[in-house]
Amino acid sequence: MDAGKVALFEERVFGFQERLGHTFWIVERKADGGHLSGALLGFCGLKVIDAAGAAFPGEMEIGSRMRDDAWGQSYAKEAAAASLDAGFDRFGAAEIFAITNIENTASWGLMARLGMVRREDLDFVDTRFDPPMGNTIVHSISAEDWRKQLK
Repeated sequence: MDAGKVALFEERVFGFQERLGHTFWIVERKADGGHLSGALLGFCGLKVIDAAGAAFPGEMEIGSRMRDDAWGQSYAKEAAAASLDAGFDRFGAAEIFAITNIENTASWGLMARLGMVRREDLDFVDTRFDPPMGNTIVHSISAEDWRKQLK
């Protein structure tokens, strides 16, 4: 990603935090010291859906991205579970959505492990990206279903 796109991404993400109190947060490994002294593993958190082509803009979205060597170690699941807890308990969401590229099967797996349900009725083409990158699939989970899983 070029420097201009990174700057725009940062502006959007920091704007969500400022306006809404949530965004995509840094994920660090506690064993490395934590609080900006630990290993930066990626990001995870909550933002509002603003993807071009989505039929449900403004809804709460959970998202994450981890560096390659952090895959398969449950960091994404732990961070996503904490984000879902915050979304439902702190921010009062009734339902939280996850969107991903149709080819990102690892992301699908995480959504399933979190108890999210595939929502083919909400799939869309994100016009900011060329196919197949813009071919987007949707999963969601309600606050009620999330809480049932925790019992």
